Amino acid sequence: MLESIDRAPTAVKDAIHEILQNGQRIDHRSRSVISYENVVFVFSVSGEFSGLWPEHLMSSCDQALWNEQVQEVLSTERGLNPNLLSFINQTCVMTLPDRVDSARIIAMLM
Repeated sequence: MLESIDRAPTAVKDAIHEILQNGQRIDHRSRSVISYENVVFVFSVSGEFSGLWPEHLMSSCDQALWNEQVQEVLSTERGLNPNLLSFINQTCVMTLPDRVDSARIIAMLM
């Protein structure tokens, strides 16, 4: 889980892109190959996306359109590399939890 990927340094985003593209990365210290073949990456971005709520998009065809729209916004407004965004295969819109929900989440994690 990488929170606020849009705020990550370019070197981090480039490393993630390399991992997604190749499925592996070489550890520069030990020179060993680290496989990411069975890893699921979850990224979050900061802020809101007004006008991109998918209530009207219901079919799987529309899901593809929704993903394209989100990728366009992430590329233009958040400055994320389109090559990195090309690896997105699913998006999920969530609102920030209120204080009560936040407290419940923290309590469950404890």
